[in-house]
Amino acid sequence: MIKHSKKQDNTAGKFFGMGIDIVDIPRFRKTLVNRGSRFINRIFLPSEKKYCGGKPNPWIHYAGRFASKEAVAKAFGTGIGKELNWLDIEIISSDSKAPVVKLSPRAKRLLLRRRIKNVLVSISHTHAHTAAVALLIA
Repeated sequence: MIKHSKKQDNTAGKFFGMGIDIVDIPRFRKTLVNRGSRFINRIFLPSEKKYCGGKPNPWIHYAGRFASKEAVAKAFGTGIGKELNWLDIEIISSDSKAPVVKLSPRAKRLLLRRRIKNVLVSISHTHAHTAAVALLIA
């Protein structure tokens, strides 16, 4: 039997949006090889390039960050475009191993306009795919 507490959780917010993305890792690796640094510089910030580039199989980590950025943009309901671009969203690894989303000043203004208080993201990998889910809490 599940007991429910009558005490209200003040840390919980209202759900604003959710986004999900999945990336085919072999295809993404091919894109990285074919397009090289021009593609990487258009999509990823210096901290992301340093993190991914320091890994034995960097394409897996780039794919995770790519999927996360797509998921965040979808959760905002804008996609990547006029209101949010690739470099407005940064995915940082934290000490707890859970990825953290850092937004540019422009993206933070969008966050404030929409009254969003928290952006959560989760990344998962298999040998062939990486998926990311983003939740926006108002």
